[in-house]
Amino acid sequence: MGNGFKHSIYAFDEFRLDAVTLMLYRGGQPVTLPPKVVKTLAVLVEHRGSIVSKEQLIEGVWQDAIVEESNLSQNLYLLRKTLGSRPDGEPYIETLRRRGYRFAAESVSIESADEFVSKPNGAEPVSVPRFAYERRGNVVALVDWKEPDETAAEQESSPAAKTPPERHRSSWMWPLLYVVLLIVPLSIVGVAVWLRSADPVHSASENFAAVESLQLTNGDDVSGATISRDGKYFVYHEIDGDYSRMIVQQTGQTAKLEVLPRARREMATKSFSPDGQFIYYVAKESGAAHWSIYRVPTLGGVQVKIVEDAQSHPSFSPDGKSMVFWRGDGKARKSSLVTADASGTNEKTLLDGSADTTIASYPAWSPDGKLIAYGSVSVAPKAPGICTIFAFDLETGTSRELSHEKWEACHRMEWRRDGQAMIVIGTKYGESGTTRRDQVYSISATTGESLRLTADPYRKQYDSLGVTDSNEIFCVPFNRASQLWVMNPNGSAKTATAITTGSSDGKSGLVPLSDGRIAFVARTGENVGGWLVNGDGSDRRQVISTPSILEELRATADGKYFFFSAKLGDRNHIYRVDADGTNLKQITTGDSFETDSSVSPDGKWIVYDSAPATDIARHILMRTSTEGGTPAKITDLQCNVPNYSPSGKFISCTPDWERIFVFAADDGSLVKTFDTAKVPALNIGAKWTPDEKALVYISSQKSSTNLWMRPIDRGPARQLTDFPNGDIYNFAYSQDGSKLYLARGLQTHDAVLIKGLP
Repeated sequence: MGNGFKHSIYAFDEFRLDAVTLMLYRGGQPVTLPPKVVKTLAVLVEHRGSIVSKEQLIEGVWQDAIVEESNLSQNLYLLRKTLGSRPDGEPYIETLRRRGYRFAAESVSIESADEFVSKPNGAEPVSVPRFAYERRGNVVALVDWKEPDETAAEQESSPAAKTPPERHRSSWMWPLLYVVLLIVPLSIVGVAVWLRSADPVHSASENFAAVESLQLTNGDDVSGATISRDGKYFVYHEIDGDYSRMIVQQTGQTAKLEVLPRARREMATKSFSPDGQFIYYVAKESGAAHWSIYRVPTLGGVQVKIVEDAQSHPSFSPDGKSMVFWRGDGKARKSSLVTADASGTNEKTLLDGSADTTIASYPAWSPDGKLIAYGSVSVAPKAPGICTIFAFDLETGTSRELSHEKWEACHRMEWRRDGQAMIVIGTKYGESGTTRRDQVYSISATTGESLRLTADPYRKQYDSLGVTDSNEIFCVPFNRASQLWVMNPNGSAKTATAITTGSSDGKSGLVPLSDGRIAFVARTGENVGGWLVNGDGSDRRQVISTPSILEELRATADGKYFFFSAKLGDRNHIYRVDADGTNLKQITTGDSFETDSSVSPDGKWIVYDSAPATDIARHILMRTSTEGGTPAKITDLQCNVPNYSPSGKFISCTPDWERIFVFAADDGSLVKTFDTAKVPALNIGAKWTPDEKALVYISSQKSSTNLWMRPIDRGPARQLTDFPNGDIYNFAYSQDGSKLYLARGLQTHDAVLIKGLP
């Protein structure tokens, strides 16, 4: 197979492919893809109609480089996702098992490169710009960030590209590797700017030319991060099980300074003193009853506890002499804004939460010293969970709405240093299930209008934010790639094999069916639907598209019905559909929120946790028929995320993040209480082994998450799986107990600095 191509444009349907510059166009507009992905397409198109083996493709794309087949699989996945289907509904790229691949467009023509560049699709002459913009309501988003040659340079200079991988590594490593290679170049943040001009389109094009995004870390475990006001240093902590350490880096440099060594403690948010000399941070030392605020010199030294019982980092007055922080007690339903001297003395309560609201956001002191911004979350029955952003006036002692919009989440806040706007990580009302969840917004201090500053699909770490004196914005995009895996139930990583190559498969729901297929939840654009795939990864297809966002997925043992939680009005309820996704039926009703559920082995009952609108922080277990009907309360004890045992006699659930309860299913009596090992991730609860002799849950370490097993009768918890890296988000045993299925992938949360905003 030849390695070169004539300088021609291959045209098929709405696409044009330049095989020399390795650019793909749709309707005359460039499609952003890595060069190796486009080259994969070029090889297939050059041999259109013929079968190209894996070996031929690898040789044609990578020439003499040594690569794994997983690199090719990822390229093909991206191409199929980008190209979609042909007009007849069939794929552009066909897979012929054990033979190879074939490009199957019905008609491919060859055009002159000069002709295409001068007049694509008969239009006026165009040139490919460095940046492409897209206006979405009041957001102008940067949708194409780098020139193609820059993307290629990034790939060629990456460590993975420089060091050829070995041919024979463990099968479970390579899907993780190609996810890393994919995500690192895509960690660029799309940015919107505040438009003050009467001509917003003209203004946007001028302002965007100067905007750039600087990635500050590369695969580090960044948590609770922020940046100094002068922009010279940023700080974060790394987590290793129940240990953590604090790191300071100079902006733009890779060397790490360990300010606090690894120790058994929990850490949270941080802030720099205005002069940058000290770091203030929230931590809970081993054995402590409360979180507290500590102070340590920026370049290392003695740490000092300055405030007992505080739930947020401090924000400082302009002169740095005073600070404000948030103190709360969820069990007692108390919350307050508190000021103190920078040394932690002379505390004064500014504001208390009310019976209907709780202060539950990180406060921010304005640069002029007059206002303190904070978020207040409603616990009233009519609008539970809704956050309103306020500004407390220090002169009058009163609060006013800083943002007239309602938010489903309002997290860390920082003022622009010119005081014209406040920057917040938040989610607007009605957008919690979309790709606009947990994005960076700017809220005008005068009009209260909000503008979304980030337009990439990644959530932003809710407690990592900073604004420099130059109004550069520091944040941490967060992504969790996930594929379906199957392995031996004994937990040996050597037996693990990836089934799918998706980016969000199974995180929210994973159900092995009796016929060998796997049902799972996956995101496609703004749709989070239910999908089916065969046990070998073939015949992937969506079966539940309505409602558009599922928050979990369960099924009866015979596969007749699927159950899930969805929000079709103001409340989450449990719904049921037939196996083909039809006949939607609402199972639960009322003024409450129903989320996680579990179906009894005989298919007659569904148990779920329910939070009444009058007390959304309290979750109790309820049970009803899978046909619907009057629910019954299982227990008065608070518990989340139920899971039926294989016999149907017991139900496990999690009252908090450190314990597991086991109830008798018939009378709701508490049978067992277990403490978890290491650092558990109990958002999917604790599931039963097929023999009902143990409970299994996810636990985190620094470089990986693994499954841990807790015997019911006796003995300590022990680690079940032995993955040295990667993360497990969900898991389930096959119905016959012979296989263990995982939703597994890699998390990335690298620090980013957005520069050049006006």
